[in-house]
Amino acid sequence: MFNVAVKRDGDAFQAIYNTATGNYLVLDDRLRALYGAIRSGDVLAEDGDILHQAGFAVDTQIDEVESVGIAFNTARQNKYAPHLTITPTMDCNFGCDYCFETHVKGMMSVAVQDRLVAFADGLCESVGPSPALSVTWFGGEPLMGLAVIERLSAMFQERERSGAIGAYKANIITNGYGLSVRTCAMLDHCGVSHVQITLDGPAEVHDSRRFLKRSRGGTFAKIVANIRHIPASMAVLVRMNVDRSNQDRFEDLYRELDAEGLLDRIQVDLAHVENFSRQPTSATVLTAREFAQFKSHAIAVCARNGWPIAHAAPTPSLTGVCQVDSTNAFVVSAKGELYKCWAELENDGRCIGRLDDPAGWPRLAKSPLSERDPLDDSECRACALLPTCMGSCPKVRDLNRNFHGKQCPPFKYMFDELVYRQFGPDTNIRKLLY
Repeated sequence: MFNVAVKRDGDAFQAIYNTATGNYLVLDDRLRALYGAIRSGDVLAEDGDILHQAGFAVDTQIDEVESVGIAFNTARQNKYAPHLTITPTMDCNFGCDYCFETHVKGMMSVAVQDRLVAFADGLCESVGPSPALSVTWFGGEPLMGLAVIERLSAMFQERERSGAIGAYKANIITNGYGLSVRTCAMLDHCGVSHVQITLDGPAEVHDSRRFLKRSRGGTFAKIVANIRHIPASMAVLVRMNVDRSNQDRFEDLYRELDAEGLLDRIQVDLAHVENFSRQPTSATVLTAREFAQFKSHAIAVCARNGWPIAHAAPTPSLTGVCQVDSTNAFVVSAKGELYKCWAELENDGRCIGRLDDPAGWPRLAKSPLSERDPLDDSECRACALLPTCMGSCPKVRDLNRNFHGKQCPPFKYMFDELVYRQFGPDTNIRKLLY
């Protein structure tokens, strides 16, 4: 039931993609006829074996939905390599109108930092020998807590050098305003290999949305200049948060970045603005279907112009949708509180533990997001995209169910296009799950 037809040029080209296995098979005339027969139940066992071996048919006694549920629940009990999203501060120098965060002054204290390292040591020891540790620096604006990043990075890197952990890697999500030459060199020294920066359109659009908190001054020009400071060893992702007010200006952003000679240096993610609060969704927010239409158009425009754009096809999510589903992944606030989702920072009702309570670390509270059942919705159970979606973003799913109304993710409305752009007319991928 998890096969999705991928068609182009009318029906001249046809492939199938299995959302549970990630298998992709281009159909010639024989396979097309065979696939049609097996869907109608009119196929010989020996012919069915061909699609079974390719991962597109299962034994009749297998309950595919329950198999997906078992795989998902088993995976989220496993102890994967630890990942920590760390907020050195919840303070921020920007005053973005759409920001869902509560900005709080103050930095992570040395005492909290030391407890955090002890907590990370425990997570790594629970995995086994030579675990990898990864960190995302987040905020607020993490660069306002640069000293915290520098001290913690040195402690994590020392553990890598000593062999206590097998590998350490880090990335940062920043507004980009503080990326001076010195700061970029320091981040490089701290092992940061990936930087995400937000530009919400060309200069006049961005500056109307993402301005300095105190002066309301523009930030676009300085951020663009700062991108040049980032060492070549660090990948750069420019994110544009898209809604009704700026969806028609994405080409202008590309043109300005092209004029600055930056398009060969960066990747661009045109991202859907979503409602991470209980408040009614703003009229400026695109629906999932509307955003899919926008993204499809944008991908085509970028393809014509040779512009970089992130548009990978969704892959099976049987090992978890995000860090919410990972036993060893946590968001750490500047005050030393532990959460499962960065969108719940400073929400005391969703705090699952505290670094100042080491005795409680082995028995951290359960997060409602982690405890959710992706199979408890009849519409989802009947959907061919279930294994790639698993209810989609746990936080958005929770808010939509309780406050905003159920909504499927945008990729549902452009799935075959994303798959075709990912794999094209020649690739065949075959692996077995069941």
